[in-house]
Amino acid sequence: MKMVSKLGTWLVPVFVILLVGMSTASEITAEEEELSSMVERHEQWMVRHNRSYADEAEKAKRFLVFKKNAEFVDSFNKGDHSYTLGLNDFSDLTDDEFTSSMMGNGLTDLSSD
Repeated sequence: MKMVSKLGTWLVPVFVILLVGMSTASEITAEEEELSSMVERHEQWMVRHNRSYADEAEKAKRFLVFKKNAEFVDSFNKGDHSYTLGLNDFSDLTDDEFTSSMMGNGLTDLSSD
């Protein structure tokens, strides 16, 4: 009987640790899946809009901008509005870059490099 008591005392903390570890692992997996989905979405957007970048550093920078803009669009579209937003040729530009390109004093070539 003492052996069962000692075993039970030992198993409870181990079970709790495993349970916490598993929930954390599933959260990481969900975040990784979300990021992977956004990367795929960016890749599809690049093909659709004939976009390429000079190097991987520029692509990474543009991905982060695209991700922020896509998340804004998705969040807005979940609301109760009479219209929806979408991604377009400018989805990898910051607000400042977009404004600059429309004012004629910034980006001149928005197509591939």
